Amino acid sequence: MDPTGSQQASVDVNDLFQQARDDDMITEDALRSLRMIDLNAQIRPALGVDIDHLAATEMVLVTLLVDDSMSIKVAGNDQRIRDGHNRIKNEVLQQSRGSEDVTMHCRFLNPSISMHTGMTDILYNYVLLPQAPDMTEDNYAPEGITPLYDQLAVVLGTAQAEAMRFINLNMPCRSIGVIASGQKGMSGMGALIPQRGNAGVA
Repeated sequence: MDPTGSQQASVDVNDLFQQARDDDMITEDALRSLRMIDLNAQIRPALGVDIDHLAATEMVLVTLLVDDSMSIKVAGNDQRIRDGHNRIKNEVLQQSRGSEDVTMHCRFLNPSISMHTGMTDILYNYVLLPQAPDMTEDNYAPEGITPLYDQLAVVLGTAQAEAMRFINLNMPCRSIGVIASGQKGMSGMGALIPQRGNAGVA
């Protein structure tokens, strides 16, 4: 699978959000926030795992939001971000028990040029762990601004939508969110995004 592509063009993420609310996985306030703007165009390309061909009985969804603002480069933290991403993928997750049941998605705060899709803020859509590429100087160059709150809504909505795809097929899943920060005192990948229940957005 092309790690920057997706096979979910027909998915309406607003329907998935409504299902999550009906199942009491997200609050009414969260639903309203996710529906303030139409997130279909931003979320659909990140949905990508072919659930019908998975052998797992439970999945772990790991979602990364990476700061690629110019301040990262100015502070000299760009390599720390790359190293943090790669360590999570290659050491923490790949070497853990049940790593074959992990899917991973990474997106940036800012869109950049992709050879596959043109302008995109997605490094790779949800893929099985072995398919997720390392972060390198070729695919991570922090030169943008910091639209954190806008992108936080997108990335949390993406995690919720992907989780609902599994839940709709009665496959349990857990969702882990990670924000990459280059702030002083934080080494690469930083704070966990709070989750409500097994797959709900707080």
